[in-house]
Amino acid sequence: MIKKPINKILVIAEARVGGYYFTESLANEYNLMFRHEPSYPGGLNRDMDMNPMICMKLYIGAVIKHYETLTLSLEEKISHFCEVIDAHDFDKIFILDRRNEKEHIESMIHMWDVTKNMFSVWKDGDRLESHLTESRIKTFKQLKKNHGLFLNKISESLNIPVIYYEDLYYNTELAELQGLRFIPELTKKLRKENTSKTLL
Repeated sequence: MIKKPINKILVIAEARVGGYYFTESLANEYNLMFRHEPSYPGGLNRDMDMNPMICMKLYIGAVIKHYETLTLSLEEKISHFCEVIDAHDFDKIFILDRRNEKEHIESMIHMWDVTKNMFSVWKDGDRLESHLTESRIKTFKQLKKNHGLFLNKISESLNIPVIYYEDLYYNTELAELQGLRFIPELTKKLRKENTSKTLL
């Protein structure tokens, strides 16, 4: 039996769940064009029409923001989103989120409030504490809840399991990779562990 070639991969992801590295790695592995967070739906549709071989990461926040302008129920939003995605006949679709709420919120606050740089290497304590206010934590908890609900509804509609950051990078054998090859390189992790300052 001849395997169907992998030409189109979509990664639907929350922020700070390793989606950039995962999508770029799959693009490199399967010789596809890498596309990071196009606008939705215009940028997605445009990129898909122009590139028959592509590996794309779509940020769920951009999707939700688009639907905030439309008077639709949650179910109608999910249905329309899935119609848009189905129209492009992706070979593989992945959905990414993160379980650990505390670490996830800290990572998002560090990127959006502290460095404003998604590629910044950091460790606990790096100018983060002053930004972890009760108000900001509450805001990001609600954001994570809203985004997670949308991702779970997409998962149910497309019958594709959500892959969690903790499994994808630390228990990769548990992640449902649909037969694709992905080997995480943890040395490239942006959040570094604090190490002892002793000499020994």
